[in-house]
Formats: sequence, C-alpha cells, structure tokens
Amino acid sequence: MNGLQIVRTTVTAPPETPALPKTPAPPETPAPPETAAAPETPAAPEAAAAARPQLTVTIDVRNDSTETYHVWASRRSYDYDPATRTLTVYLADVLRQMPQSEGIVPISYHPRTPAQVAVPAGQTATITVAVPTAVRTLSSVPGQLGLRVDERPIGPVERVECYLTYADVPYQPTGDLPSHVKARQLREWGTTLHETRPNDLNPPAEPTAPDAQEQE
Repeated sequence: MNGLQIVRTTVTAPPETPALPKTPAPPETPAPPETAAAPETPAAPEAAAAARPQLTVTIDVRNDSTETYHVWASRRSYDYDPATRTLTVYLADVLRQMPQSEGIVPISYHPRTPAQVAVPAGQTATITVAVPTAVRTLSSVPGQLGLRVDERPIGPVERVECYLTYADVPYQPTGDLPSHVKARQLREWGTTLHETRPNDLNPPAEPTAPDAQEQE
C-alpha cells in the first residue's frame, strides 16, 4: 500500500515527582529601611502550562511511497472518551463539531503554522507531542464576571485516535495572510490520515485458559 502509514502509537504518563525532604527555613534577615522589596513577577502563561503534568504521545509513521512526505508534528487539539478509553490527537486542522462552551463566543482565530517533519521515501519517523492530563473547557457564570474552567481528567488510555496531515511539499504561508485565509489553507492542505490504533504500552489482556477436562 502506498502512502503514509501509522505503525505504532504509545502514550506514557508523566513521571511522578518524588517528595523532597523538608529542610528548616533559614532565619529571616530584615531588609534595610531604605530598601523596598521588589514586586513579584507573575509567571508567563506558557511557563505555567509547561509546568503542568503532561502525557507523552509518540506516533511512529512509515512512508511507503516513492517521494518525501512532510508530516505535521504539532498538536492542534485533543479529546478523551472515558467510555472507550480513547485519546484523540489532532495533528491536523479538520472541520469537526467542537463542544460549545456555554456563554462563550469566539471573536477571532489566529492559526499557527504547524511544525513539520520530512519523512523520505521508504523511511520511518517518530513524532512526539505533549498532551495535558485533563481536557479543559471554559464557561461563563451567570451574574458573575470572569470565566469558569472545568476539567475532565484523562484516565487510562487503551486506544489512540490520530488525525495526521501530510503532503509532498511543506506548508509555507506566503506573506501576512488574513486569519480566515490561512485557516482555510490549513484545512485544505495535503492529505489527512485518520487511524485508531491500540496504545502499545498497554499490554493486552491475558487469554483465559479453558478449563482442563478431567481425564477418565
């Protein structure tokens, strides 16, 4: 079969951070009266997101064609179905029914150019992406300012559903494109591979041995 194939998917949980032994706090040194304490610098959103525990998803792909493919290697979105224990990872911009957050109306969308990996003909490559350990949604609270963040933890993962875009030329936007034009280009770019595979780190269940027949 020609084209791009997903040959293996794995999902690993974040390593547990061992508890550090408690050490007595050093005595406080009073600051001189003329020295004012510097204000605390708030952590950047990117740093806060990186500090949260994340799953590691690896996708091994093989190029069975006779030309080089440029495969998207950026996570665009994700979801989790606890009923089937399926983690869905989008390395593609596809039109799909997104869950609507109550009271939230998006007013703009700024798509980013995805990272891409070149996979030569007949070769394999491993794509690694990080996925948060919970699915977050935003909702408004009637009569209150601000937004409420709801989290659905990602539980055991038995299957990985992948949407993966690839093409024989890399996606390279020209100029400063309007957001809606770039979004349309990304949705229509190349070919999107859609496969669901088992989590290869999850060992299969041991078969149940048939009851031994009593010998006469």
